Amino acid sequence: MGLQTRYQREHIAHDLDEAIVFHQTALELYSDGHAHRSASLFNLALCTEMRYDRDKTSSDLDKAVRLYQEALVLRPEGHPNRFEGLAGLATALCARSKIADLDEAIDLHRAALDLCSHGHHRRFSRLRELAESLLTRFKVHGHNGFGRGF
Repeated sequence: MGLQTRYQREHIAHDLDEAIVFHQTALELYSDGHAHRSASLFNLALCTEMRYDRDKTSSDLDKAVRLYQEALVLRPEGHPNRFEGLAGLATALCARSKIADLDEAIDLHRAALDLCSHGHHRRFSRLRELAESLLTRFKVHGHNGFGRGF
């Protein structure tokens, strides 16, 4: 079991911190153009976002967004893991709760959903995350329980 997985199961803070160090080290080994760079960026972004969830340090969330964006560039149309890149970036943007970020997150969730055909093992997750983004936008920018111009 990897440190990231063990953190997700047992919530041992040191495991997540160590996973981030290892992912950062791996990223430094994978230069531009290396086949594993997008996966390394994605994994570092995911762990950094988990640390944001734990510590609520906004710089972690901003770093996760930047890492997801860089990983997504390396996962163009037709890449088998593009939907994960879209969904990861969307989730991080949604956590920032700014209207422009929420609008982009919803667009990204919809694009990820489009890549998951009926019966795809991640389709339910994509639907749930899109619904959560729409609800977040409604809560953050609604007025007394009623949305404005959605």
